[in-house]
Formats: sequence, C-alpha cells, structure tokens
Amino acid sequence: MEAPGAGGEEALRIKRSPGRPRWLTSGQEQSVKAVVRDVTPRQVLGVAAALWTRALVAMVIAAWFGIGVSVAAVGRLLRGLGLSPQRPAYRAWRRDQVAVSRWMTETFPGICRLARAGAAVVLFADEMSMRVDHRAGTTWGVIGQTPLVCAGAQRLSVKMFSAVGMDGMLRYRLWRGSTDRWAFIGFCVHLLRTITGTIFLIVDGSSSHTAAAVRDVVARTGGRLRLFFLPGYAPDLNPDEWVNQNPKARVAREAVADEHEPAAAMHSGMHRLQKRSDIVRAFFTDPHLTYISA
Repeated sequence: MEAPGAGGEEALRIKRSPGRPRWLTSGQEQSVKAVVRDVTPRQVLGVAAALWTRALVAMVIAAWFGIGVSVAAVGRLLRGLGLSPQRPAYRAWRRDQVAVSRWMTETFPGICRLARAGAAVVLFADEMSMRVDHRAGTTWGVIGQTPLVCAGAQRLSVKMFSAVGMDGMLRYRLWRGSTDRWAFIGFCVHLLRTITGTIFLIVDGSSSHTAAAVRDVVARTGGRLRLFFLPGYAPDLNPDEWVNQNPKARVAREAVADEHEPAAAMHSGMHRLQKRSDIVRAFFTDPHLTYISA
C-alpha cells in the first residue's frame, strides 16, 4: 500500500474528466450533419415531412448506424455540430436552379453592360396587394388574456406597384383595381414620365408582364423602355420584395377601418422611404442579392 503523498506533485495535478463517451464516430457525426443540412426527411426516410426534428434525426441514426439515442442526446449532438433550430427559407420545387445560376452569372451582367453602354437606368419592379383585414405584430397584455383590438373587417385591398434601383432610386404607384396588364402599363407610363432616359425594367414572368398589350406599349416607346424577365419561381432575386415588405409590416400594425386608411398609410410610408436612399440601398445587401453588385 502506497504511503500518503507518494504520488508527489503529479497526484495533485488537475485532470480533465473524460466526459460522456461518444456514441458516434467522427465520420458518422459528419454524415448526420450533411443529411440535416442538405436533404429533407422525405428524401431520406420517405416520411411526409420537410423539416427536421430531433426525433427524425434519431430515426436516421437508428436506421443507418443501429444506435438508439434519445431526442435530448440528438439535440446535444446537433448543437455540437454547429446546427440550431431555424426558420427555413422556402423555395418552389419547380424552380430551375440552372436558370437561376445563369441569370446571376451571365444574363444580369449582360444587362448591366448594355445599360452602361446606353446610359440606361436599371430597375427591379414588382407589385403587392395589402388587404384591409391583414394583421401582423404583437402587443402587450395581461398574461393569460388575449388582447382585443377593434379594426375593420372588410376584405378590401390596396395594391401597389414599385420599382427600385441600386443607387437608392424608388418609384411607386398605388392602385385600387386589379393588378393586370393594364395596371402594369399604367405603372410603366408613370416610370417614363418621372425618369428621363432609357429604363431597363426587370420583372418576373407573370402574364400581366408578358401580355401582348404590354409588348405593344414597350415597342412604341422607341427603346426608352425595355423589359427583362427573372427566372421563374425566384422572387428572392428581386430586391423589390424588400420594398413590398416595408410598408406592409408598418400598415399591418395599424387598426384601420376601411381601404382609404391603409392607402394613406402606405403612401406616407413609401414617400418617407423615397427620401431614405440609404435604406433602399441596404435592401441590396441581402445575401441572395449579392449577385447584383458583383
């Protein structure tokens, strides 16, 4: 039997606890990370789910490696791999990623070259609809009691066309009718009246933008207005989506009684936004829009 203190200073040295033993190898952990990051549960497990949960990840681990683990252990594993629960960005399954890549690397740079050669203004345009009974946001209230706010219950809506440029330029037009080809033509005429020189207008490929009547009006401008079309199902490529969200988020928090109040609020908000070119330019810093300034 060793005498007390026989270990000397080494016996007094603090030693790290080995901790909980790993139940997956490093390679298996990276496989789990790749699955959660790159594919959906439907693709791997054949279940009707598009979002990963800890229980579904545990099913993958059991099926692939024959190891049963608790959901709590799966949560610790995923966080240790640098993953966390997040709200996903949704993309249409009909989206053509090849066309999107071609737009970012070839088509749009070509449009910019044409614009520089002809001193044209490049604008991204879109339209939005705001219903009077649309609600968003939160308010303070007593715990356990849902706050009540009196507001109009009509299902009327206010529409808006807008166009935005990389330099902070913003143009808009409110509309109470249908956002059809005639409404879009009216917005194009508004742009031609308020902007001097040639306009390159980038829009999506909806029928209101590609109608024969629209093509006829564009042709009659003698080249002052040219339309270019984004790839299908790719709204994230359009910075004007940010313009649409700006007044909608503000107006949705107001308790309005009829369609005139949100129209006035939208007009006021857009007028202020026109004066803040720094905010408009900030829309282009979205990670999905870096291709524009590349």
